[in-house]
Amino acid sequence: MSTVGADPIEAFYERHPYPPPVAGLGPLALRLGDETAVRAAHHRAWPGRPVGSIGSILVAGCGTSQAVRHALRRPAAQVVGIDVSASSLAHTRTLADRHGVANLTLHRLAIE
Repeated sequence: MSTVGADPIEAFYERHPYPPPVAGLGPLALRLGDETAVRAAHHRAWPGRPVGSIGSILVAGCGTSQAVRHALRRPAAQVVGIDVSASSLAHTRTLADRHGVANLTLHRLAIE
């Protein structure tokens, strides 16, 4: 990994974490117990796969919240989030801790 600021993409996302950090997950948290919403979210991502068939998920460029969202929606799956931005990953860790997410691993890595 390069030093912070050496890569213009990394430097940009350090200054501007994306999506803008949120304190909570809002409507998602309310829908997690809704089986219809969980099934719909699954079939939007994996239209040909049965619900519950996804064992692992890589969220490349996970930003500040996307890996947490996937981990909460699929508690039986192991979710790995990668992002070049340490700032985004710090927000992700805070959000994961706040929601008690246990099936998420984060790595600071460039997508390529």
